[in-house]
Amino acid sequence: MAASIADPRAGLTQQELESRLWAAANSLRGPVDPADFKAYIFPLLFYKRVCDTWDDEHAKATAEYHDDLTPEIEADYHRFQVPEGAHWRDLRRVDENVGVALRSSLDRIQQANPDTLAGIFGDVEWGNKEKLPAPKRLRHLSASARFRRGTPFRIPVAKARN
Repeated sequence: MAASIADPRAGLTQQELESRLWAAANSLRGPVDPADFKAYIFPLLFYKRVCDTWDDEHAKATAEYHDDLTPEIEADYHRFQVPEGAHWRDLRRVDENVGVALRSSLDRIQQANPDTLAGIFGDVEWGNKEKLPAPKRLRHLSASARFRRGTPFRIPVAKARN
């Protein structure tokens, strides 16, 4: 029997997704025009997803190869490269100039994946402290971090009628 969209085992429901997106948008209230929220939220969500996917792929490679895992073998497991120091967890450790660190991480990931991610994170000025003060950036990162690995969002699919 297929799991229902309301079934917690099925992952993140549409209502939960909307609630979490709303929380992320609320963290930007003030200097960011509501029409620009998506320019801030979607890059962060995708950045988090890229890093979570990299972690999952790393865990799978490690589980299969243990001590025999080489960088060459592991590279075959990854859809995207996440350069050292550009991972989401690295950004979460930054206390000062968070926007500059975020922009650097996004740029480094795009540069490491030129064929697939060039320009994907947009051109938001994350370091602009007038538009997005540091405390708001930190709250925004926390709101976005609520999307946890292993919590898929499943979109209900309407059945085609014959």
